[in-house]
Amino acid sequence: MSTISHFRDCIDRFHEALRAAIDQHGLVPEFIAQSEEAQPQPRMLCQTRGILYLCHMVEMASDATALRYARQLYEVLRQRYLLPQGDHFAPPAARDGAARYELAFLLQAQTRLHQLDTIAGLEADLAATLNDVLSSPLSRWLAPREQGDFLELNALMHLYEALAYSHRCRPDQRTATYLHQLTQLAARHFVDGQHGVLAERVSTEGEILEYDLGHIYEWSSLLLIHRDQGFTLEGIDPAVQLKKAEEISHQAFNGELISHQLDNAFTPLGEDARIWVNLERLRSLALIQHPSAETLLGTILSDYFPNQLPEEYLKKTGPIKSTTGYHVIECYRAVAHAH
Repeated sequence: MSTISHFRDCIDRFHEALRAAIDQHGLVPEFIAQSEEAQPQPRMLCQTRGILYLCHMVEMASDATALRYARQLYEVLRQRYLLPQGDHFAPPAARDGAARYELAFLLQAQTRLHQLDTIAGLEADLAATLNDVLSSPLSRWLAPREQGDFLELNALMHLYEALAYSHRCRPDQRTATYLHQLTQLAARHFVDGQHGVLAERVSTEGEILEYDLGHIYEWSSLLLIHRDQGFTLEGIDPAVQLKKAEEISHQAFNGELISHQLDNAFTPLGEDARIWVNLERLRSLALIQHPSAETLLGTILSDYFPNQLPEEYLKKTGPIKSTTGYHVIECYRAVAHAH
């Protein structure tokens, strides 16, 4: 079996497990393919990433079953996680980086689902979410989840992802203006001009505290995907950033599977080698058809998919995180396109 066929089998297996979890629990729990009961209130992120996975399945294969589950899951999401406002449901208050991170995925899930089907009330829900985003100061997205005395880029990255996709589907000048402000803010605070990469955490005085190698790869992918729309980051060329990320990976991890947190000298702060980091590396390499992508794909499939479902940590069997499917299918689509 070819590696891409094997990868597709893993995609289908996760799809089956996701649907089984929804059937069992009525929503997406934190973990799938296990016997334990769902948490009383799993994160909204589990639902939005579940919807995104199902939407990808619809887009790839016109899968009517996936669309039915996505519709069902959205109805659960709006009733359990959103706020009724007369004729629509609005997102809950989101004033720090953690809550904003979830809001970005809500916007992306609503947008992608709206592109696929006409669902009563979804248009109004989507408009409320987009207005919430565009009416809020961008500085809120930089508030760290740990509430530390620094600025953090992660939530802003996923806002870029959601808004760039939203603008592609539904061109809007207000969204475009906000995106340009977003890229200016990110460039001002996080661009490491010396190395041509984005930092992840910086002090309020502008000192680089940490890099995130997984997010450097992820930013490279997003900037490559949306470069035709003109939403670029001054000081960041995604191809140059990707080349630097590969240099860091080989120097810090000796060609092995990589971890993500690095100090300000590019020294690893851990060796957990989580799957999402390596999937984001593979996605970015596949997007530029890098010759090492095929070898990396084989390694990831061998080391992280022993039973066709994605293990979160290298050489460690554990509960299968429902949110990981988002990284898996985004990576798969880039790899499949490269083939």
